[in-house]
Amino acid sequence: MVQTKGIATVRFYVFSPRFHLRPKNTDWLYNKYLPRVSEFTDGLEIYLQQAILPSLITNIRLAAAIAHNRLGTPLPALLQPEHESRFSLRDVRRSRADVIFGHSPTNIHHLPLICHTGPIWEQAMRDRGTPEAEIAAEKAVKLRTVLRSELVTLNSEAGADSIRALDPPSTGKIRSIPFFLPHLRPASADAVEDKWRNTQKIHLLFVGREARRKGLPAVLAAFQAADTLYPGRLELRVVSTFADGPVPLPEMPNLTVTGEAGRAEVDELMRQAHILMMPSRFETYGWVYLEAMAAGAIAMACDAPTQQEILAGGTAGILTQPTDEAVTAALLKLLSAPQEMEALARRGWQRIREVYSPERVAERMKQLGFEAQERFRSRGSIART
Repeated sequence: MVQTKGIATVRFYVFSPRFHLRPKNTDWLYNKYLPRVSEFTDGLEIYLQQAILPSLITNIRLAAAIAHNRLGTPLPALLQPEHESRFSLRDVRRSRADVIFGHSPTNIHHLPLICHTGPIWEQAMRDRGTPEAEIAAEKAVKLRTVLRSELVTLNSEAGADSIRALDPPSTGKIRSIPFFLPHLRPASADAVEDKWRNTQKIHLLFVGREARRKGLPAVLAAFQAADTLYPGRLELRVVSTFADGPVPLPEMPNLTVTGEAGRAEVDELMRQAHILMMPSRFETYGWVYLEAMAAGAIAMACDAPTQQEILAGGTAGILTQPTDEAVTAALLKLLSAPQEMEALARRGWQRIREVYSPERVAERMKQLGFEAQERFRSRGSIART
């Protein structure tokens, strides 16, 4: 920790492969975004790992895991899960970091560790056909990282609870902190008001590469039912590459399909949309819900623990089961009460401002860095007594 213009500064060392087999996935994007935290708070700096060998090893492990999951290829014992990795001590020292953030390397003992990990969704793993031995192995890895880290962070309370269950005595070191998303800037109050001033035409939006898993068939069924009751009032834009298989699309003049869209285009679609409909069968998180809420749109999500947290139990969005009947009922209920739609959208927009904005998340990350340092010092003092 150093002093910069009278402000205490903490520097994080963040492992980030210099090349990645799955660019633009959540991990890749998250590491790409993290260095921008200094734009949103004073006193927090990020050093991205530069050593090549750990990157190479990580990508080999990732390739092996992909082959194992897709083809059933045996996973060699040497290719342990990523959180069991070893860092380049030279690179860590060169970084002049105060805290390791993101991983819990086995060979770092002179710095506090904040392990940022994912939840253990045991039932979801079983539903995907994951063998019990693999579930047990992943739980064992998670437990080891919990025990050797000063703090453990996850992106939701539901996820944090799944890790707390692994080792109840470690509950005090487990935290939830939202994703740091620098582009998650809430629309202005005037822009939200302008969007909802005229609802004679309601713009619906679906965004998701895996259209089947993310609930497009149910969205289409709901859209067709609603279009019959409200002719001429609805438009649906679908943005998807249909990565998990084709979805039959009805021929309707008010249905538009876009195969791929960049960040700027999606942001513009969010600003136009009144309702984002993505009732996924399973969703580990769902940045798109936050992006819709920030744009003043109503987010419709699957009724699952993490999405319940994002949408404040349904007071800041719509929670539904991912069936044709449930999604249709949820959409028709919204459309039948237009006077309540804007209030719901505004609650979601306000929730982004209070909980998920990059300023809020960056400040929380900084405080976690200071807390990890204090815990590390206290543990060292205890060990010396």
